[in-house]
Amino acid sequence: MGDALMQFDSLQSLIAMNGYGAYVWSSYLVFLVVIAALVLGTRLQYRRIVLDQQRLVRIESRKASERKPQNESGS
Repeated sequence: MGDALMQFDSLQSLIAMNGYGAYVWSSYLVFLVVIAALVLGTRLQYRRIVLDQQRLVRIESRKASERKPQNESGS
């Protein structure tokens, strides 16, 4: 019963996968690279959005503080 779980005789045959190992393992590599790129890209995009929002808040607060004295002195 334990032998039925193992599909390959050795680690070498697992890596070779009956001649298809290069295709299988390169597919896994491409998959991991794409997933890593998606995660990294998402994190960078999130960081850029947060920084842009912080910049916009600073700009708006400066505009609001510049408008206040003009409105008060104009009254």
